[in-house]
Amino acid sequence: MDGRLAEQGRRDMEHLARRLAARFPALISPRRRAAFLSSSKHRCVESSAAFRQGLPPVPDMENQVIEINDKLMRFFDHCEKFITCIEENRTALHQVDAFKNGSKMQNVLEKIANTLCLPVNELNADLIQVAFFTCSFELALKNVTSPWCSIFDEEDAKVLEYLNDLKQYWKRGYGYDINSRSSCILFQDIFQKLDKAVSESKSGMTIFQMV
Repeated sequence: MDGRLAEQGRRDMEHLARRLAARFPALISPRRRAAFLSSSKHRCVESSAAFRQGLPPVPDMENQVIEINDKLMRFFDHCEKFITCIEENRTALHQVDAFKNGSKMQNVLEKIANTLCLPVNELNADLIQVAFFTCSFELALKNVTSPWCSIFDEEDAKVLEYLNDLKQYWKRGYGYDINSRSSCILFQDIFQKLDKAVSESKSGMTIFQMV
């Protein structure tokens, strides 16, 4: 499901834009032209709008349409090899499944089952992750300590954070070569635009391509 950007996320994007503008003032000025590109996901479009809102005022910037380009911004959805080998391959995350069924996760399940006075066979790693994410998100987004937080201790949190990191490593990170190769189209587009801008600048031409 395509979620909306949380209020904390909006503030984070605005602050990120302010820090970027302060660190590189020459990049954000009335003399510079900028284009805003996003995927079609609501949270991404709203992130782009919040980032733009945090930048110093530039004529017509607020009225500039955010371009939707899923081919570039969701490149993995358009990479047939990634979809076949990772997204739709049940064995691609075998390391994650092994950790879920391993001793460290079993220890967490037994501790939480004992805390909740439940038979351990009524719990599994996926259910525990839902409770942990509920605790994490309410704390991060609302600054509220969820009742679910009380069932976890620091060691439990480390195990569950590692489980999530492991999943991202194999699904989006360095686990498989295709994970990084699928992003080549995005970086090719970035470098082509930068090379064109440098070439036009050196030749004394007006830089027509927005970067």
